Amino acid sequence: MVTVFIVDDEEIIREGLKNIIPWENIGMQVIGTAEDGEEAFEIIKGKRPDVILTDIRMTSMDGLSLASRLRMVMPDIKIIIITGYDEFDYAQQALRLDVKDFLVKPVEQEKLMECVVRIRNLVIQEKHEFIKKQTIDRHLKESFPFMKTWFLNSVESISVNDESLYENLRFFGIDMDKGLFQVAIVSVSSMRESMETVKQYILYDVYEKLKLILDKLEIKNIIFFEDMLFTIIFNCPEENNEKAFLRKNFEISSIIKEFLEYNLGGNFTIGLGEIVSSMSNIIFSYKGAVDACKHKFYLGENQIIYIHDIEPAKKKSDYNNTMIEDWLVSAIKIGDGARVEEILNKLFSEMEESREEIGSVKRICLNLIVYVSRAIYELGEKQEILFNNTDPWGRINSCNTLEQLHDFISDIINVVLGHLSYKRKNKNQKIIEKVKEIIDNNCIDDISLESVAESVFLSPAYLSTLFSREMSTTFKDYLILRRINMAKELLKDINLKIYEVAVKSGYTDSHYFSQIFKKYTGMTPIQYRNQLI
Repeated sequence: MVTVFIVDDEEIIREGLKNIIPWENIGMQVIGTAEDGEEAFEIIKGKRPDVILTDIRMTSMDGLSLASRLRMVMPDIKIIIITGYDEFDYAQQALRLDVKDFLVKPVEQEKLMECVVRIRNLVIQEKHEFIKKQTIDRHLKESFPFMKTWFLNSVESISVNDESLYENLRFFGIDMDKGLFQVAIVSVSSMRESMETVKQYILYDVYEKLKLILDKLEIKNIIFFEDMLFTIIFNCPEENNEKAFLRKNFEISSIIKEFLEYNLGGNFTIGLGEIVSSMSNIIFSYKGAVDACKHKFYLGENQIIYIHDIEPAKKKSDYNNTMIEDWLVSAIKIGDGARVEEILNKLFSEMEESREEIGSVKRICLNLIVYVSRAIYELGEKQEILFNNTDPWGRINSCNTLEQLHDFISDIINVVLGHLSYKRKNKNQKIIEKVKEIIDNNCIDDISLESVAESVFLSPAYLSTLFSREMSTTFKDYLILRRINMAKELLKDINLKIYEVAVKSGYTDSHYFSQIFKKYTGMTPIQYRNQLI
């Protein structure tokens, strides 16, 4: 059964479209309606219809804006625009959004039937093609991990000015200009149990759709796919446009996040590395993106995590090839106490089993303290919290057993983890207080998550996550409730008209203001005022 969703701000039109066509008889089903684009978008993500019938002119979000957002999240969805505005400009915009048909009110039943039957056939055909696509040869997918490894090894080992590198890239279908680069990693940690047997097909289909979406977003990119990981490299030819490049990549990451929430059926993390100014340094942006993904332990899954939000920028010399160091430093920085304990237990168990010479064990313990010191430094903290006027080498030498050394190192790290947790919480509280102050002082203006995030020097995605966790509500809901409370006070003044209350509360559209007010209070502004009198 092909499913349909109807969007129109006039109830009589919505009901008419539901009843004018014998949907069941032609193998289609209307699974829902909405009166504006914003409401529709959220419902559509849950119901996942195949076809959308939408008007253009609506409050909050019009039909073309809805089509634009849907196209990014659900590239396969079929959209039919129905409008009373027979204007060429609308038709042009609709075509650019890959709208499948553009019908002018009043729509004749015969023309509408012809249109929906054609779209139905297209949906059925594409569903058959998708089933065939699931049989794609695994050898094609196996080439992508090799491709990524070859690419990263090439850009790290060959001079960026070496034209042979660019020739090799072009041979593999990669043609990126010099300029700015940033790596984004999408790490999929789990999928629904029902998808496990076909997860590789689903992931490859997600990869293919991501490529289509990225191509439409007018930014140069390379995307690799391997198992549960997608690696995307963004490129901006303009070296002096770093701020705009970063903002654009945040917007794209938000689109990818919304797309994955709808299409993946599992948990994921999007990690963004630092921006680098040459292709030969992409490996450092890549490692930063990998490290950012690890911070899901603290921030939660299904998030966009920019490494600069949580760690100061790294220099080349910050990276060390010692595996135990990388593991321990990473676990300390994200506050993963269980992982720290696991690493230490494994290390000390191995030393006990191998009967490591006591002098060597003590030197290893000193190195562990150095690793902890590195983690503190990279988080921008003072190293006094670790040493505090003590002699670590003297303390190590005073230990007579392996168990005493293990306890000493564990105690040091636990103190550090406790301090970092306190500082992180304190820092977050200060940020949230600043954000609340900005909202409270500017709530009647046209403020947004993006503008406030820029004011506190964070990415919108990180601020959104932080605000929701610390305040137990979303940024959007907090802003709306602040405006609603302001409107309640203004409604006490019976000399103010409703549209004046709307404007003074931050809403230019009084109709939309009334909708929002009723949604959050259960009453229209007039009903609320009447019960005060």
